[in-house]
Amino acid sequence: MVDPWVQSLLQGCASGSILYSCPPTYKTTTWQHHRAFQKELRTFVDETLYPDAQALQENGKKPSKHVFEEFAKRNIHAMRLGPGEHLKGRLLMNETVKPEEVR
Repeated sequence: MVDPWVQSLLQGCASGSILYSCPPTYKTTTWQHHRAFQKELRTFVDETLYPDAQALQENGKKPSKHVFEEFAKRNIHAMRLGPGEHLKGRLLMNETVKPEEVR
């Protein structure tokens, strides 16, 4: 007898061994979208945010205007608010994420 909670996790999986019955998560569309978002955000951090933070760390000044412009260009502020009407018509993370995919 399989626990109902475990059974809910196995929905959509083939019957048989619990270890081998489910498709790998990296093949799902959700995972692929998450990975693309992660890569785009990593690029932003590595190329824009981190160098600016290192340069300004010693003097304690706020981030440069360029960082805020790049942040706004990718609509990161809008995504932080979560899903909703405010995302409709926006290009998120250089079109990596569609507004209807934000959960």
